[in-house]
Amino acid sequence: MKKIKYISALLLLLVVTACNDWVTDIPHTNDLITEDQMNTQVNIPFMITGLHNRMANLATVWMESDGISDQLFFDQRVGNSTYSTYMELDLAVAIQYNNSVSFSSIQLMRMNADTLVGRCLYKIPFTNDAAGELAKKDGLLWGYLYGGLARYHLAAYIGIHPTTGGATINGSSFIPSSELYAQAVSKLKTALTYASTAYQTRLINSLIGKVYLMAGDYGNALTYINQGLVSGDNPFKSVYSATIAENDY
Repeated sequence: MKKIKYISALLLLLVVTACNDWVTDIPHTNDLITEDQMNTQVNIPFMITGLHNRMANLATVWMESDGISDQLFFDQRVGNSTYSTYMELDLAVAIQYNNSVSFSSIQLMRMNADTLVGRCLYKIPFTNDAAGELAKKDGLLWGYLYGGLARYHLAAYIGIHPTTGGATINGSSFIPSSELYAQAVSKLKTALTYASTAYQTRLINSLIGKVYLMAGDYGNALTYINQGLVSGDNPFKSVYSATIAENDY
């Protein structure tokens, strides 16, 4: 009987050891990126691609802000309606934890952009050569550009009252639209210093001009728009995004 007990205990120990090896002795997952992995020069293009993709989410913001407020409706009167998100937006009573509200995409863009700038300035050990210089320049260009674009959207589309625009950033106190427009211009002007092509320079000038226009500074708006995109230039649009065929709108 003792021999049987010893053999059983030994077999159990072997099984536990084998299971432990099976659980731990596996390669890294490719669906989870750690902080250290992100703080590498090679991942700069990956993070820039993510920002380009974030811009695709702004289309819903534009539709909800303009269309629903004045032209469209979407509530229980619509056939096959399964949720009340758009009705809540139209009435300006969207509940805090409604994850269908797409305005959070502006803050996600801002967070990703600001994080990329922080990584480039303080965390990523760039190589001391042309490749390292180019990677850092690209990261800062798009980080500052999208950081400015996000702040413009926070100023233009978010507020605490129909006549009081503005937002918070990282748990800050309320920042009025006028200050957010100024932050957007500052970010975009910094991005301008990292532009490496004439097209990028014209693109950023157009964005700066648009921010000045919305802020009511028409003199500066005209100055930058005159240095912006011209006929024949490619439009600035989201990339790395797919069209979702839905009948929600």
